[in-house]
Amino acid sequence: MGVRAGVVWHTVVSANYCMFGFHDPTCEESENFATAISAASRGVVGWAANAVMVDVVTDLVDIDVRIEVFDEAPAADASADLLRDGQIEVPGGLISVL
Repeated sequence: MGVRAGVVWHTVVSANYCMFGFHDPTCEESENFATAISAASRGVVGWAANAVMVDVVTDLVDIDVRIEVFDEAPAADASADLLRDGQIEVPGGLISVL
């Protein structure tokens, strides 16, 4: 029996300066963004306490993004072009696209 996502959210994003991200808008501490941006610059996806940033090659394309919230670790998804698991805190219960 597989682990099922509690919430699945799909959107299309456009990168700005070759990055896009998600964060809890109730927690806009600049050090979270700096940490996430720095980590994404080194390893494609950067995680911080209340933010996730993704480094991309170009700003000229739309990017399909699917976010899934799980109660436990998910199984591997071979159909994903880029799959990165991590954790962010969203105490405000909101996720905003940057």
